[in-house]
Amino acid sequence: MERIPIEELRQRVLRKFERSGARHLILTGSIGIGKSTLLRRIQNDLKSYSGIRTWLDFDPIHSTRSIKLQEIGGDEIYTAASWDGQKMVEEDHFFETKGVELLEKHQKLGATIFLFDEIGRVEKKSPEFLARLRTLLDTKIFYGVKKKEESAFDELSIGREDFFLLDLDDFYGEIPSEELKESRRNGRFAK
Repeated sequence: MERIPIEELRQRVLRKFERSGARHLILTGSIGIGKSTLLRRIQNDLKSYSGIRTWLDFDPIHSTRSIKLQEIGGDEIYTAASWDGQKMVEEDHFFETKGVELLEKHQKLGATIFLFDEIGRVEKKSPEFLARLRTLLDTKIFYGVKKKEESAFDELSIGREDFFLLDLDDFYGEIPSEELKESRRNGRFAK
């Protein structure tokens, strides 16, 4: 599988997004395919944005895993969820409290674009967090990264036709997952 240079990929993705007429851009694909790298590259071209990034953190010394959250451009790193040996468990209703607070803060900022890297599963259990994300979708342009598996994005996209979901695996010749094929039936997505 041949990789496309990141700058060429950025240009192709933005052209497809612009031609789609959609308001929001969501990138998906296999782990390590370059979703977050591409979003950061696109971010470099933006003038008015704010956002949040999350990632899976592994501590090899203590053999622990956790989901970390940080505002784009911010210094503080929060632990949103931790691995209990079988699944990720949200820390003290993190998304319902601190997550909501952060989204409300970003709603009030003057930025026209909101970036979210990466929307996962844990957020699905937080109705207030999802409600705030819906408000952002209604008032801002949204660029995000979505896990290829089931995620909170699936809840947010129901009944909306203003999303452009682009599977980076398609650029490299891989067959999209059944979940993505189903997602494409529910909105405006890259082919």
